[in-house]
Amino acid sequence: MRPVKGFPVFYVTAGDKAYVPWALVLEHEAQCLANHRQDVVRLADRGGLSPEELAAVLEDRPWRAMEPNEAWRIIVNAVFAYHVKSPSGRDWICQRCNYVAHASYDDLAVAGIPRCSHCDELMEQR
Repeated sequence: MRPVKGFPVFYVTAGDKAYVPWALVLEHEAQCLANHRQDVVRLADRGGLSPEELAAVLEDRPWRAMEPNEAWRIIVNAVFAYHVKSPSGRDWICQRCNYVAHASYDDLAVAGIPRCSHCDELMEQR
């Protein structure tokens, strides 16, 4: 089941999770497939990625061992850059029925990837 808070990042020691924006990770789905042979939704369904794995995905590179603090620095910088370059809201389109919706950051923080209100398919960013 897709978490509603965002894409999960797990802490190995505490068992807790942090979340990053879905759309940020979706921008790097090709690297998710290259590194893990799974798409973003499947990775989230399986519990997300470690900070080191997510840092590799966000930098579009293969995984390598790194200090956790370095991984978190990469993640925080990527999330900050994502919010700076993004408009205050996003248009999403349903590939099945072509319905277009606008979602604000607040909407996305609560709902993650929007689902079409007409056919319940996952929508894609336009």
